Amino acid sequence: MAVTPAGAEVSNAVATNWNKIWNKELKPQADQRYYTKKKSNKRYYTKSDSDAKYQAAGSGYTKAESDTKYQPKGSYALTGSSYTKAESDAKYAPYPKVFRGVWAFSSSSNTEASFTEITYPELSAEPTAHFIPLGGVVPAGCGGTPAAPTASAGHLCVFQASDNNMGTVTLTRATFGTGPVGGTFGAVLWAFSSSATYGYTTGTFAVSPLALAVPGRTSPSTDADGTAGRP
Repeated sequence: MAVTPAGAEVSNAVATNWNKIWNKELKPQADQRYYTKKKSNKRYYTKSDSDAKYQAAGSGYTKAESDTKYQPKGSYALTGSSYTKAESDAKYAPYPKVFRGVWAFSSSSNTEASFTEITYPELSAEPTAHFIPLGGVVPAGCGGTPAAPTASAGHLCVFQASDNNMGTVTLTRATFGTGPVGGTFGAVLWAFSSSATYGYTTGTFAVSPLALAVPGRTSPSTDADGTAGRP
């Protein structure tokens, strides 16, 4: 006879089955939330492993120290090493909303066309083009005078400032043709002399983009008033 853990007397044949009962019935019911020591040692670093792999306490910045030393997320320059928006706005001129320039060309006869080009920063779409002859009515979308031209967003306004013995001036794309038409980064002006003798014409232009095709691209030169112009 043998005595069970509960104190009951059973035969030796039955007592020899406790290992089977433990392994098959009791052990599987044990709390599975915890690792055995062997599993824990295999899964996690020991203290010496951690000391070798990680910085010692105090060798890095605390959150408070980092917040003081560095700018917020998205700007990683040291505090004070770059301009704030307010400082930049005060230091630099705003990007011009209207680009202005001048043009001029001459013709030696009424049998041979002469031309010139106007250029401006590349636009996202062709502007609505207008040519205002000397003394002509300024259309909607344009404003000012030949001395101070201006344009509404999406418009190209070309003013004639002088006309000496020139025929009708046509504003068109670089492929020539009828007009007025302007390209996304420039246009061409062409005309014949109104007679067999020499003639010339001059003028100005203004263009205001709905959007630029290449942000930050500027024309080759800047006029004295801070607006971009032709070289």
